[in-house]
Amino acid sequence: MIAALTRLPRWTKIGLAAVVVLYVALAVYQGFTLRIAGAADSYAHLDYVWQLWKGHLPDGIGYELQGRRAPSETARHLTAAHPPLFYLILVPLIGPILATGNWELATAVARYFDGALGLMILLLLAWAAWRLGGRLRNQLVVVVPAFGVLIVPFIRIAADNYNDVLLVVFSTIALTLSCLLVKEGPNVRYQVIIVVVSLLGMSTRATYIVTLGVAMLAILAAYLIHRGTATVASRLTRTLGWWSATSVIIIAGIGWFYVRNYQASGSWFRSRPAAAVKDREYKSLLDNITNIDFYSVVPSRLLGFRQWDGFLPINIWLSTAISAVCVIGLVVWLRRRKPRVLPLGARAARDPRRTVILLLLALQLLGLYAMQLQHAIGWGNINPRYFLPGLFLFAFILGIGSLAWPRLRGQLAAVLIGIFAISGMFDTIWYNSRFGDSTSAPLVLGIGAIAAGCCVAIALALWNLTRATPELPTGPAILPVELVR
Repeated sequence: MIAALTRLPRWTKIGLAAVVVLYVALAVYQGFTLRIAGAADSYAHLDYVWQLWKGHLPDGIGYELQGRRAPSETARHLTAAHPPLFYLILVPLIGPILATGNWELATAVARYFDGALGLMILLLLAWAAWRLGGRLRNQLVVVVPAFGVLIVPFIRIAADNYNDVLLVVFSTIALTLSCLLVKEGPNVRYQVIIVVVSLLGMSTRATYIVTLGVAMLAILAAYLIHRGTATVASRLTRTLGWWSATSVIIIAGIGWFYVRNYQASGSWFRSRPAAAVKDREYKSLLDNITNIDFYSVVPSRLLGFRQWDGFLPINIWLSTAISAVCVIGLVVWLRRRKPRVLPLGARAARDPRRTVILLLLALQLLGLYAMQLQHAIGWGNINPRYFLPGLFLFAFILGIGSLAWPRLRGQLAAVLIGIFAISGMFDTIWYNSRFGDSTSAPLVLGIGAIAAGCCVAIALALWNLTRATPELPTGPAILPVELVR
C-alpha cells in the first residue's frame, strides 16, 4: 500500500497530503474540545477496559470504574455484548492509567488511539481508490479518503473511545480485497488476509458479519468468473474450502464469546435479555419500516448525529441535499456509459465483473440496514454509527458523485470537503453547548485556518489534476466502470 501511494503524481500527492493534514488537525481539535465525559457510551467502553485490566469480562449488568461516574451494580452495561479485541488492545495503553484513578488521561489516550486508526483508514481508502479508480484514480485518491474520514459521525466516533473505528479498519480492508478478487481473480494472499481480517472483525463487533458475508460471496464470484482451466466442480470445491476454513477459524477464535452471549441472553448478539430502556418507546417492525428516519439515516446524517437545534439547524437538510447531488451525479455519469456500466444480456454474460461488484456493494448496504432494523426493533434506536462498516461504499459514492460534473473541474468536491470539515467543528461546538461546556475560540480559529488552507490546496490539486486530463472520461473511472482497462 505504501509503495503504491509513493508513486502518485505530484498534484495527487499534494491533494492527499492536504487531506492528511486536514484530518489530523480536525482529529486533534475533536480530541481537545469534545467534552471529556464523551458521548453516551464512552463510559461503558472505558469500563470494559477497566474490567479487563482487573482480569474479567464485564457482565450485562453493572459497572466498576470509579471517577467518571459512580459505579453501579444494577445499570445495564452498554458494551458488554461486544467481543473484547478492541478493549484488549487498549488494556496495556490505558489500564495502568485507570489504575491510578486518572480517567481523564486514559480517555485522552484512548481518543488519540482511535484517531490514529482513523488515519489508517484514510490511507486504506486512498489505496483502494488507487487500485480501483481506473482513469479517475488520481482525483479519487484525494476525494475518497477525504469524504470517508470527514463524515461527521465517523470523525466524532474517531475522537472518542469507541470500538467502531477498529471495525471500519477491518471492513475497509475486506471490501477492498473483495473488489480486487472479483476484478483480478482468485488470489491466495488476498484470501488469507480476508480470513485473518474476518477473525479480527468478528472479534471486534458482531456487525462485521455483513462484511464477512460479502467477502465470502466475493471469493465465490472470483472462482466462478475467472474460470481458467479448472472445472466448475473444482472451483466450487475451492470456494467451499475457503468458506469452511474461514468458519472454522472464526468459530475457534471468537465463537466462545458469542456462546457466552447466548447463554446470558438467548441471543448471540446480546449480553442480557431484551428489556425496556428508560425514555425509549417500544418500536415494532412496522413502526420502524414506516419511519422515514430509518431510510434517511445515512443521507441525512452525514453532517452530524442530530440537528443543531438552538445553534444552526441546517445540517440535516444540508446533508440530504449533498447526498442527493452526489447520488444524482453518480447516476447521471453512470447513464452516460450505460452499455459499459450496466452491462446487460450477452455483454454481461461475457464479463459480469462490474455487475457483480455493484451487487456485492448493494448487499453490504442492505445488510447494514437489516442489522439496523434488528437493533431498532424493541427499545433500540436508529443511529448512523451502525452504518460505519459501509464507510468504504459511502466514500466512493460521495467521491464519484462530486466529480461527476466535468465543467467544475473537481471544485464541487473541494467545496463539499470544506463543508464536511466545517460541520465537524460546528458539531462538536454544538454538542458541548448542550452540556454547558464552552469551546476555546483561539483553538477554533487556529484549526479553522489550517482547515481553510488545506481545502484551498485540495481545490488546487483537483483543478490541476482535471486540467492534466484534456479529454475527461465520459463515465466514472471507478469500481463499476474501469475494472477492465
